[in-house]
Amino acid sequence: MPILNIHNKYKNKSINYNEAEQLLHSIKRNERFELFIALYHATLKNNPIIAYEVFREAYCSSDNIYAQIENSPFSFNLKDFLISLQVKNVDFYSLMRENEKKYYNNLPNCLKIYRGVNEKESNNKNYGISWSLSREEAINYIDFKPNKVDKGKGKLLTEVINKRDILTVFSVYENMKAPAKNEIIYLKKKNRHKTQIIQCLFKKFLNWIFSN
Repeated sequence: MPILNIHNKYKNKSINYNEAEQLLHSIKRNERFELFIALYHATLKNNPIIAYEVFREAYCSSDNIYAQIENSPFSFNLKDFLISLQVKNVDFYSLMRENEKKYYNNLPNCLKIYRGVNEKESNNKNYGISWSLSREEAINYIDFKPNKVDKGKGKLLTEVINKRDILTVFSVYENMKAPAKNEIIYLKKKNRHKTQIIQCLFKKFLNWIFSN
């Protein structure tokens, strides 16, 4: 069923997570996020928690998300969406899976994160929300094939952050045989004050001294 037809079918009607998940997985990965956007405008916006849970599923099981956002006939901004959930007091930590909570709890208070970006993202500086603790993992996403980018024209971003700046953690499975990859969901602040970075690095340095 075309995405617009699904939107019209569920407009102003309730839908639970299981129904939405089945709809997502009935279509290809390069259409799932566009379907989430349609469902969000039709009905999910009325239930922030279910909206977040369906968002998470669509986000973790889609390819080329930003192209899908551009292709959608409905307006949608990733960061604005997540900020709106914060305003509505959605508890992101409580909605983590147990392995994600364990991963988050074991993170240091100060950490360096990485994100591989293509040329377009590098130029417009509208950086995405997924970051990694692994430099090597992030580099793989500079030329990530499913995103259909021009090879060799992106770059690696690095950011030193406080643990409290992390919005949530997603465990993403590329297939059932491979182990999960933990993604740091972080909304980069445009004008982050240098003193915050210095304080974070100083704490990290002190922790290193006292642990050796």
